[in-house]
Amino acid sequence: MEIRSLVGLEQLVDRAEALTAALRGLSIIEPELQFPEVPLPLTLESVEAWLTTVEECRRKPRLARSKQLLEAHGIDTASIPAGVLESFDAIASLLQTVDDFPVAIQAASLSAVGRALTKDIADATSVVEQFCEAVDEIRRLEGQAVDYPWVYELAVKSVADDPVNGTEIYQQAQEVLQHALAAASCGVIVDDFETLDVALAVLLTFNEALAERNRRFAVEELSPGNDDLKNHNVQTATGILQQTVQRLTSEKQSLIQQVNALLSELESVGITFDVEATTVAELRARVPQLRAALDKRRRTLRKSLGKDVYEIVEVLALGDVPTRTQVDDTKLGAALRKAVKSGYRVRLEVPHED
Repeated sequence: MEIRSLVGLEQLVDRAEALTAALRGLSIIEPELQFPEVPLPLTLESVEAWLTTVEECRRKPRLARSKQLLEAHGIDTASIPAGVLESFDAIASLLQTVDDFPVAIQAASLSAVGRALTKDIADATSVVEQFCEAVDEIRRLEGQAVDYPWVYELAVKSVADDPVNGTEIYQQAQEVLQHALAAASCGVIVDDFETLDVALAVLLTFNEALAERNRRFAVEELSPGNDDLKNHNVQTATGILQQTVQRLTSEKQSLIQQVNALLSELESVGITFDVEATTVAELRARVPQLRAALDKRRRTLRKSLGKDVYEIVEVLALGDVPTRTQVDDTKLGAALRKAVKSGYRVRLEVPHED
């Protein structure tokens, strides 16, 4: 109604009086309906707009209540059909359900509900049910993740972004939590992660490295310890585990080479050993045994051959021949004969053409 004269103003006043009488009765029927406050300062235009809004409340009180409730939850009602807004009880029930969600999920769920209401109540109900299922899943996690609340918080954030996959998110969070607990049991410091995906990747790598370290130590008949992992973060501890396995591999190769070299030296002085060592633990034990046997044999030979002959034989054992200035052929022959009698074996190899 456009105010162009005193008559128009009188009509506006009559309209306000009529609405006031109607609203008295409506407040009894719809006690929870809230009417907009009179705009201040008063102008003819603002009063007319206010009366239009109030008249809508009078004519469609349930629609008005739905608008008020939705807008109080931050949902824009401009695009929601009037027929949907008339379903106040259904809308109120949906919003009450959302209010019971974890705070971190409420904003995302309200946004989804608002979009769904532009279609119909059924769509909004389906959206809320999806969030309900996801929330029910991760709520079980809240009590389990007391020591690592960030796991629960990340799960809540993931559900807010993707409520359809609530079960999968809960399962992923559970897996992250189990890996975190396993790492902590080794004295490793498990810090917060940015996402569940990152947390799972990092913790899974650690526990795989831990399992591989333990497996290798078991195969090599060794007892692993975790003192080297304590007070390190997950990434550093993972590197320590991987380096430990690498060092173990290198040590085994070195021990095998030492055993073979000692066996060769023992064979050159007439002693044969049957070494069946295959693990690092066995090889560690055999190396000092073989070295002791070689030292004992050398002492025996040095005693039986004499110092001069033994020194000549040692040079020959290395594949060299002493020069004539060091020893003449007569002494060299005598030394060889005495060495053979004492158990040394002389082996001549045909030279290669090249």
